[in-house]
Amino acid sequence: MAGMYASCLHKSTLQHVVAQPSTRAYFQVTSSDTPVDRQTLDQFVGTMLMIKTDQGLLVSWNGFKQSVERERATQFFQVPQ
Repeated sequence: MAGMYASCLHKSTLQHVVAQPSTRAYFQVTSSDTPVDRQTLDQFVGTMLMIKTDQGLLVSWNGFKQSVERERATQFFQVPQ
């Protein structure tokens, strides 16, 4: 894979930032015993905004809580500024 690549393993979360010349993507994969909650989603979106990524992918092996599913609809498409 071309471009810059960085990863961080913290508890049960694996995070990656991939930077291509024209695209930046942030990936987070969680493997906790519980579904991802709204706080985790908010932190994910905040990190995306802070590092100015174009795309993001949040993966949970144990699903998402209903609060995350409701919020997903409002944040599915966001126009970068």
